[in-house]
Amino acid sequence: MVVLRNYEPGDLVQISRLRAAVYSRHDDERLEWHASVWHWLETHPLAPEHLHRWVLADGDRIVGFLAAVPQYYRIAGKRVVAHTPTDYMVDPDYGFHAVSLMRTFFRTVENCVSVDWLPSVIRVQTWLGATQVANLRYAAKILTTAKLPVSLPGPVAGGVNLGLRAADRLLTLGRQSVTVKVLDSFDERFDRFFESLTAHVPCLAEKDAAFLQWRYGPSSPQPAGPLLGALNGDELVGYAVLRVTDTDRSGYIMDLTVRPGRQDVAAALLRASIHHLRQRGAHLIRYRFLPSSLAPLPRDLWRLGFFTRKQTHTLQVKFADPELQSVATNPLSWAYSAGDGELSFWVE
Repeated sequence: MVVLRNYEPGDLVQISRLRAAVYSRHDDERLEWHASVWHWLETHPLAPEHLHRWVLADGDRIVGFLAAVPQYYRIAGKRVVAHTPTDYMVDPDYGFHAVSLMRTFFRTVENCVSVDWLPSVIRVQTWLGATQVANLRYAAKILTTAKLPVSLPGPVAGGVNLGLRAADRLLTLGRQSVTVKVLDSFDERFDRFFESLTAHVPCLAEKDAAFLQWRYGPSSPQPAGPLLGALNGDELVGYAVLRVTDTDRSGYIMDLTVRPGRQDVAAALLRASIHHLRQRGAHLIRYRFLPSSLAPLPRDLWRLGFFTRKQTHTLQVKFADPELQSVATNPLSWAYSAGDGELSFWVE
């Protein structure tokens, strides 16, 4: 008989094996990686009181899992805790029981902010009361032939790569309105920077220095590499968090945030991101975000060689306070980057 119960620490090994089976990845390295992500999530400052996890168990076998990971948000000037459905998975033979996990999630948490790409999950969350707000934009840029859908002969590939590099040198030339530097850490300037955003954007994940250090510091599964800061004098006017994966050399813009309306700063950070990701050996740049006054303009992405991919991730919300829900369901209220939530936790 299948039973839904609370997670116990001894369950993690079986949960990691379930994930490997669901995603057809069985090697020991990925099992260890999945466990390491959960050890990191358990260090979130809100975790001791607000982290919830449930399993579906058939006897001694775990056949389903879902977690509710907490995060602070600023919604209409109020600091609130909202949960994200995280690592949602069920053995295909037990798919009938998947809804009970999500129903338990919504019965337990007061507020929810979710970004998912699976239509079946989006439908279940909508059925249980979440509102679809907007789709994240997915922009990508090819840096080398390694990510082309066709295989090219060595000499041809080498020539194309040289051409791509030369084109980028031309595209990224331009007079900079600000100085972009590689920063060592998230210092108090990030606190001042975040607070300056809250007066202009009604809905934000709370990204002060403490959160950013937890999210992208040395203990994170996705540490910043590198962290770029756009400076006006010594004051921060924008930043970008970059990462290149070891598995397939994909380059990610995890977060790119600027002061409202400073699209010149966003364009400068984009140019610097291309340069640094190429230097780090990335084959392709992936960037998922909601268009807003804190993000780059679509025309700047296009001018720098990015193209839009069809795959989308949908932002959904459910807040207990009707006034907060009214604000949060307006797409124009939000600024959101891939690194703000569960969407990017599982990037190896």
